[in-house]
Amino acid sequence: MSTDALKFSCYRALRPTPAALLMAAMFVPLIGCGSNEEALDAGRVISVSSGRKMKFESEQVAMNPEQMTCGIQNELFGEVDQSAARKVAPLLERGRALGFTDDVSVGEYGRDRPNTQVRGTFPLVVKQVVNIKDHPNGAKRVEVWAGVRIDHPCFSGPLQIMGVRRGALSETAPAAFEFAKAEEGWRLVQILHQ
Repeated sequence: MSTDALKFSCYRALRPTPAALLMAAMFVPLIGCGSNEEALDAGRVISVSSGRKMKFESEQVAMNPEQMTCGIQNELFGEVDQSAARKVAPLLERGRALGFTDDVSVGEYGRDRPNTQVRGTFPLVVKQVVNIKDHPNGAKRVEVWAGVRIDHPCFSGPLQIMGVRRGALSETAPAAFEFAKAEEGWRLVQILHQ
């Protein structure tokens, strides 16, 4: 079979029939049908919230030991008194100026990582979306591994926002946020503590 004959044979096999054209004409208009509402998915959560400045009121955050050591060396926190029953690195004025509001607790309540509280407006960093659930009034409860970015060389990585597990703050639980649908699309409303 010549090349031209093969091309013609392929064309005839793939040529649209009147029935196929009629079916396509019926279904093409339906492609855009359905809900106009944008679904809240992991990609939208990250695009709406990452980098957004959010106000926090005494939010519990965890840091790694290197960040705490750097904070001590830079006089953000005092030295940990190893002889005391409660191991804390006292908050110093330079740390308070960055938005820290409490001493850094070390090894309390079975927590592996040093933790403290922050208050103020900080950029939010969402690393991973864990779960999206329905919440009252059409809102969504979104569980995420997220942190706050502190503007200081000791904190090149975000400080993890601690979530709630079995009624207690935990570094092993994702943080939960409420998202609501607004005229301009989904927006982050608040952090949830239940």
